[in-house]
This record gives sequence, C-alpha cells and structure tokens, in this order.
Amino acid sequence: MQRQRLLEKKEEDKCITQLVVKLESIFTSPDMLYLQQEDEAQKNPNTAVDDESGSAANDHEESFMYFIRNGKFSVHVKVEHLKPVADDSEKPQPVTHLIDGDHFGEIGLIFECKRTATVRSENYGTLAMLKKSHYVELTKTFDSL
Repeated sequence: MQRQRLLEKKEEDKCITQLVVKLESIFTSPDMLYLQQEDEAQKNPNTAVDDESGSAANDHEESFMYFIRNGKFSVHVKVEHLKPVADDSEKPQPVTHLIDGDHFGEIGLIFECKRTATVRSENYGTLAMLKKSHYVELTKTFDSL
C-alpha cells in the first residue's frame, strides 16, 4: 500500500515538474486585462487588453490558461439581461477575486470557446501562462492530468 503511494507521489512530482517547465512568466500591472469576456480564446495574452479600445493589439493562434504566482486579480462577468448598464464607462463590480495559487482561463484553453469572464489585475504581480500545445503534450504524457 505504501509502495503504491510512493509511486503515485513520484508520478505526481514528475507531472508537476514537467508542468512548471512549460510555463512562461508574465509580469502584471494594475488595471491590465488578461481575459476579456466574449473574446476568442486565441487572443495574445502578452499584449493585455487596452482599456480604452477594449481589444488586444495582436492576435495569437494558440489559447492559454494562467496560474497566479502572486498578485490580486478581479473577475468580472457581464450579464446584460440582469442589470442594464446606463454608462459604458462604468466598470462592472467584480464577482470574485483571485490570489496566489488560483488559476483562470482553463475553459477557453480546453474547449477553445469564447472567454466567459473578464480578469483584471488589481496590482503588480506575476502570472504563469500555459499554452494549449503544452497542455496537450502534458495530457498525452500524464493520463491523470
């Protein structure tokens, strides 16, 4: 029994090591958007969304998910039929906050669908980004993932 747990632990450690090797770091600034609700999952995360225009400068062919190394991020979900917004400049209130160790963007990564929320950096921080191609590679190597 204990030998089985030891083998599982070694496999888990190997999986985590491979995952960490595939991550890319992004440094965040306050008020930068990293996901914009209704955007395609393939938006380039390194350009972050410009608040004034509401769109990223460049597109990228691959989808991403993010892990928060440090910092605080707010999650906003716009549901137009529940509360009409009188002024477009009014920022929707966050539905939750994400902190160190949390993740976001997995729905767009796995299902390659439009983003289901907007994620905004509340302060300076660090994100780790996982590309779809690396995710697929890891799932082929580690069945449990």
